[in-house]
Amino acid sequence: MPNKFKTSILSILIFILLLTINNYPQSFLITKYSTDNGLPDNRVNDIAQDSLGRMWVAMVSGIAMYDGYEWTKFGENDGVPEIEYKRIKVDEKGVIWFMPVRTLNAELLCNDRMKWKKISINDKKLKKVKGLNSIDVVYRNNSPEVFLSAFAYGIMKFYKGEWQSYTKNNGLLNDSINNIAIHLGILYAATPNGLYYKQIHDENNDNFKLYNQEKIDELLSFTFISKKNPFDSINIIGLCKRSLINLNKSGLNIISKNEAPYLGIPHFYSIAVHQSGDIFWGNSAAIYRYDESLHKTFRVLIDNPASDRGANKIYIDYEGNIWLPGLRGLYKLKYSPFINFNKELGLQEDEVTAISENRNGELLFGHNYGISITNLKEYSKIHFENFNKPRIIISRVLDIQSSRKSDKIYFVSLQNGVGIIKHKKLSWIRIQGVQSYYATLYPK
Repeated sequence: MPNKFKTSILSILIFILLLTINNYPQSFLITKYSTDNGLPDNRVNDIAQDSLGRMWVAMVSGIAMYDGYEWTKFGENDGVPEIEYKRIKVDEKGVIWFMPVRTLNAELLCNDRMKWKKISINDKKLKKVKGLNSIDVVYRNNSPEVFLSAFAYGIMKFYKGEWQSYTKNNGLLNDSINNIAIHLGILYAATPNGLYYKQIHDENNDNFKLYNQEKIDELLSFTFISKKNPFDSINIIGLCKRSLINLNKSGLNIISKNEAPYLGIPHFYSIAVHQSGDIFWGNSAAIYRYDESLHKTFRVLIDNPASDRGANKIYIDYEGNIWLPGLRGLYKLKYSPFINFNKELGLQEDEVTAISENRNGELLFGHNYGISITNLKEYSKIHFENFNKPRIIISRVLDIQSSRKSDKIYFVSLQNGVGIIKHKKLSWIRIQGVQSYYATLYPK
């Protein structure tokens, strides 16, 4: 019975390892929501979580909410226009804001404790904007101050019934804004010419300034990774046309190459930092993850690798789940307890045939032509003599055992014999007349 149990567990682990596609190592449990299981519309632009844990989605056909059990769509009978909404913002008071895709014949919508309110964007001071792309909200004198941005029309502000516009006349190099965000009373704007900022409530200066003078390529999106009070200590993760960067007042550091294909404007780009320190970014074509512990970038697969696409937004909820809305439904990615290993990360081969752990906590992986040993930070590889002549003998590792009293590792190789590894050096025991070896048992 123990051997059968061990064989079953080993088979499951090998299956998981073999499922890992080269260049796409990931540890996610993926749930898909679509019209097949209750999502009202597969065309989802954005998602956000309210203070009660409910998930709200902005769709091409309107607004819906998921309470963990079922989806509820809000429509004309609820006072909600069934038009396309592009972005959602949950403000500091828990009010949920919904931004339409354009200003023409549309209204800004908010939900305060399940009561809906409309704010007209059809103002004479505003141009007829088609490319609204982001929203943020703060409070001044207990009244909401709402900021919207657009690809070619600058930034719009709503406060106490009045609309105001910020354009290149206010210090911006041009009117093209990729997205905005407010942090500690400062409004930041991502533009093709870098990151601009201004104090929101500075009555004496209504102009924007360039945040960092270092020249960077087009800034597509950004997010904050520090909530410290000193202005100079704020760290910003930015997504540029060619790179992923860390930007602060003292300088700019390139974290990784931006592997996501550049789709141009007005396509949407998104970036988010997970609680683990991993950074997710991408667009509707592809999503990528920068693994903070490995310092490597990987493609995130949410569907068939041959036809996989990206997402319209990347959102991380309170529990650390990653939500990816798109035109084929909504995906929820949950970090699983599994760590995937493959050749890309340091194994000798992608195929794993035996697994064990030594007394030092190192993982031992048996392969067709050798053994890999790792402490999760460094990898060492032990090749068999026939590594470069694989057809001469079948040397697949079928079992590995580790001594609890010494650093010796015992394993069996199908036609090579019994192998012993001590201090990363390999020796063999071969029994005359025996052609095949299947298992080893070392007294604990």
